[in-house]
Amino acid sequence: GHANSGDKHAKAEDKRADDKKADDRHAKAEKGKESAPPVSGPLALPPIVGPLRAPDQIWVRFEGVVVVDEMDAARSKALLAEIADDTLIYFSTLSLVDIEGAAGLKAVREDLVERARIRGDGKVRDLLIQTLVTQ
Repeated sequence: GHANSGDKHAKAEDKRADDKKADDRHAKAEKGKESAPPVSGPLALPPIVGPLRAPDQIWVRFEGVVVVDEMDAARSKALLAEIADDTLIYFSTLSLVDIEGAAGLKAVREDLVERARIRGDGKVRDLLIQTLVTQ
């Protein structure tokens, strides 16, 4: 009957770990050291490939960097995924003429920065376009 008592103990440990995570949100001082260190600065978005609204069969490939203030590592991963999803949806609303030339690129960047800032609860400073190609 030893194994059973060990299992109960493990569950109690898990529960304490969950409680500790909740505490971390309130008191970051000492407790935060055991989790992944917070991240800040430029974080690469996953490459985004998707169709434009028009013309048919034209796809865009986008690579970019989001510049963030210090935030929890897990939150930053989730944020990057959310921004990538938003970006894919955003490009699906544009036609090729919307993204052409310097003016188009500037407008795209401004739109993406604005969306990322809203998504990032004030933690996103900037979004930089590394690659934007159509194919």
